[in-house]
Amino acid sequence: MILVDYREAEENKGSKGLWEDLKKTNLPLKQDKLDGGDLMFLGNGPEGREVTVGVEFKKLRDLLSSLRTQRLQGHQLLELQHYDFPFLLIEGEWKHDDSGRVTVRSGYKDWSPVAGNFSAAELDKTLLGLTLRAGVIVKETHTRRETVRWIQSLYRNFTDVEWEDHTSHTGTYRPATLVRPSPFCEFVMGIPGVGVKTARSVEQFFKTGTGKASPRKAVASRASTWQQIDGVGKKGADNIDRFLEGQ
Repeated sequence: MILVDYREAEENKGSKGLWEDLKKTNLPLKQDKLDGGDLMFLGNGPEGREVTVGVEFKKLRDLLSSLRTQRLQGHQLLELQHYDFPFLLIEGEWKHDDSGRVTVRSGYKDWSPVAGNFSAAELDKTLLGLTLRAGVIVKETHTRRETVRWIQSLYRNFTDVEWEDHTSHTGTYRPATLVRPSPFCEFVMGIPGVGVKTARSVEQFFKTGTGKASPRKAVASRASTWQQIDGVGKKGADNIDRFLEGQ
């Protein structure tokens, strides 16, 4: 269930809010009063943990205003950081002019500087700072249609499957300029769910007195041993155990 702050309804905003557009989807929704963010839900986290996901939604002009008044950096950001996975979703298209100022559409082809004399570099650094130093993941969309699609994707990403079952990030493509993995790493990367980074942890874990990792020792180990390896986790260890048993 996605809880949507009641202030995102049209009657409370004076204009079309997120609630009206999200209702047109097949997402499970409920209006509520949230202490932080504009929507939140529970999802599947690492090692089978349930995690909280919170999204603060801002239209571009409102974002710039809240940055100037320190409203975002104040209580809004602090409340958002209470979630395990905090996101800032910004809706609106912008460019910069020849002077480096942030501009937004003022017509079909016309662009005008926003109030507050924001520079594009200032906005870039602020948004990067939110991710790098405050741990808030920033996503920018241009249209409401794109916003709604991204919220659907975010919800499905955290709820459709368990955390460890996501495999799109574990490809073993290696550009020619990178150092070739050791034979042991290439061996364990044949196990589903084990990518380059995890393979290196496995290699370190199974090193013997000779300084080399033992494939025989790795294959003979059970889930309780694999679980001790950084990056594997309980569910990953169980999956590896089943694979090695031929199940």
